[in-house]
Amino acid sequence: MIYLYRLIATAVSMGAAVSFSALANAKTEKHMEPSSEWALDYAEGACRLARMFGEGDEKVLFYLERYQPGDNFSIVVAGAPFEKFARSDVRIQFGESGELREEDVIEADLGRFSPALMISRSTLDEVEDPESRDAKTAKTDADLEPSNPFDLFGQQISPQYEAAVEFVAIESKRRGRVVLETGSLGEPMKAMRKCTDDLISTWGIDIQAHRSLTRRVLIKGDSLGWVRDSDYPTDLIRKGMQGLIYFRLNVDEEGKPTSCNIQRSTRPEEFDRIVCDRLLERAELIPALNAEGTPIESIFQGAVFFTIPN
Repeated sequence: MIYLYRLIATAVSMGAAVSFSALANAKTEKHMEPSSEWALDYAEGACRLARMFGEGDEKVLFYLERYQPGDNFSIVVAGAPFEKFARSDVRIQFGESGELREEDVIEADLGRFSPALMISRSTLDEVEDPESRDAKTAKTDADLEPSNPFDLFGQQISPQYEAAVEFVAIESKRRGRVVLETGSLGEPMKAMRKCTDDLISTWGIDIQAHRSLTRRVLIKGDSLGWVRDSDYPTDLIRKGMQGLIYFRLNVDEEGKPTSCNIQRSTRPEEFDRIVCDRLLERAELIPALNAEGTPIESIFQGAVFFTIPN
């Protein structure tokens, strides 16, 4: 089974906030101190902020990853303390002022650090999309109309809010609560912003024009057929191989994808090739508009998840 997600939107569906009374049902609460410094990876297609927590067999890998400036990031947390955390039963909290909220989780195997829980899109706090049409498919003529100018790469969560976040808690009602004592995220997130600002400078688009778009790239028609179940290689199904692939399409003034870049992938590489080949062949998009309402070259980002149902 194959799922395609769009990641470019700045709005995040957080799911329902969970009352802190739920903590009373937790079996254990484990606090984990850092066992490494923060490490920032300037990768070709993404910026990854990572840190280790705990010691020995209990060691945990935690990282945030961004694919463009803004508030969104993906999360990976991995290690023995998360054994038997069910993906349908995971909640996360960023700092004392953050709400405990449900997240959509993908289970993965990172070898030494397993099990791994992956969240494809989250933020430190809930944000509103400056363009209400966000990541919707264009279904009516009204969807195509320019909006008030907005910054595609803007950030709503303030540096002060980031600095106030001093822990990340991951909870399962059945298995307990793991608290990663991160310390203030102020300086780490500042470094992440510098990395993502550098990242977009290599994309071949007019960055300044994207600070005042009146329409981002929209999906034309239905995206469900872009990458299909029949595209899942049978040999990889037999081997039980699954994959999560983050991609970026460059889109011209007519809405045609002109290039495909893999920003991050769990591999194997055959998944990467299939994603780009199929998207360049099948993706139908509506171009972005600049402040004057003129179509311009832009980008479309998303993720494809190849998964084998239980």
